[in-house]
Amino acid sequence: ETVGRCLRNCEWTVKALTDLLGAEAIHPLEGDRQRLDVRLHASEEDYRSEENPAGGYPMPWSAGYFSPLEGVSRFFVPAPGLGDPLGRGLFHVLSHELTHHFVEHRWKCAQPGVPRPLEIRGYWCVEGLARFVEDQVVEMDVRGMRFDDPTVPSVDSAAQALAKKAQDRAARPEL
Repeated sequence: ETVGRCLRNCEWTVKALTDLLGAEAIHPLEGDRQRLDVRLHASEEDYRSEENPAGGYPMPWSAGYFSPLEGVSRFFVPAPGLGDPLGRGLFHVLSHELTHHFVEHRWKCAQPGVPRPLEIRGYWCVEGLARFVEDQVVEMDVRGMRFDDPTVPSVDSAAQALAKKAQDRAARPEL
């Protein structure tokens, strides 16, 4: 049941990104080298024990991550009653990290394998895109391919920031 829901979310994530970025901006799949390697561990213990080629392990607070240097996304199925330590469910984390993975390996504008430190221009745009897609995709199987769910945190936060900016400008036109 969990694996089926993960596959469904992955499919919606890829469809949403293809729609959002434009199909013409996506590298067509040509063989196994371009497939996205996604590993879903049955337990947190298995997930935390898989060392990546750079010699690292997942961060203690993570429920999943994308490793750009090896082109692999890893996740684990939380034990019943447990979620990820950041308060997001498996399907949110899966969609978020798969967005990073897809943008890195399938989007024509990306530079695969080039790490993006926090200080590099564009880093937070990629993080914002991942959060937006994560929020929108989780319910797409219910409401269809739309990017206007007003109940998701990323849209609500953006609307609040825009309203605050408008209030600030009204109070201080010189800004």
